[in-house]
Amino acid sequence: MFGGGKPEAAATTPVPAEKPVVTAALEPEVTGPIVPGGPPMPRRKPTAAAGTTGAVPRPALPALPVAPGAPRIGPGAVVVADSVAPKGCRKPAELTADDVRRLQTEFMVAALRCHKVEGLGIADKYNTFVRTFSKEMVSQTKTLQTLFRREYGGSHMRHFDTYVTALANEVSQRSQRVSGYCEKVAGLLDAVNQVKPKDIGSFSNNAPIIVRTSLTKQCS
Repeated sequence: MFGGGKPEAAATTPVPAEKPVVTAALEPEVTGPIVPGGPPMPRRKPTAAAGTTGAVPRPALPALPVAPGAPRIGPGAVVVADSVAPKGCRKPAELTADDVRRLQTEFMVAALRCHKVEGLGIADKYNTFVRTFSKEMVSQTKTLQTLFRREYGGSHMRHFDTYVTALANEVSQRSQRVSGYCEKVAGLLDAVNQVKPKDIGSFSNNAPIIVRTSLTKQCS
C-alpha cells in the first residue's frame, strides 16, 4: 500500500516529470514487494508557486511485487498464479483469504492502470479501500500464509512471494482483455467501500473479479 518530502529551495526549481505508469504485464519498473497490509498510501509531494509551498496529494501508485522464480511474461505467454500455488487441500478460511488477496490484487492493478482515467476517481477510491481494510488485509494475509507454511515449511515465504508476484502479473495481463475494465473496477471499489471490514471475506467470495483460483479442494 510515507512521509512528506522537503520543500524545494526556490519557486524556480524545476519539478521532475512524473514517470509513466506501466503494469506488470508490460515489464514494469518494479519498486518493491507488496506488504501484508496492502499497497502503500500515496505520498504528498510539495510544490512551489509564487514563493510558497503547498502539499498536493499524489495518486495512489502501489508497488508491484517482485519474487525470484515467479512466471515471466513473454510473447504469447500466459501467466497462471495457480501454477505456483500450494496444490494441497485448503481450509475454508484459507479459501476466503485467497479470494481476499485476489480482490486486493485487482484493486492494486487498477490503481496502477486506471488512476489517470478522468471521472472515475480510482486513486481516491483505492485510498479509501486501503484505509478501511488495512488491518483486515494483514489478518487475511496471515491466514493465507498458513496454507503456504503447511505445504512448503521453512521456505513458505519465498513461495508466497512468488505467488503474489504471479497473481499480480496474471491479473494485469487479463485486465487488458476486459472491455471497460477501469469503469468496472471503479464500480467494484464503490461497492466494497460500503462494506464493513469484518465482511470483506464474504464480499470477496462473491465479487466479480477476473481471476479465481481453480484450487478449491477443501481439507476434510
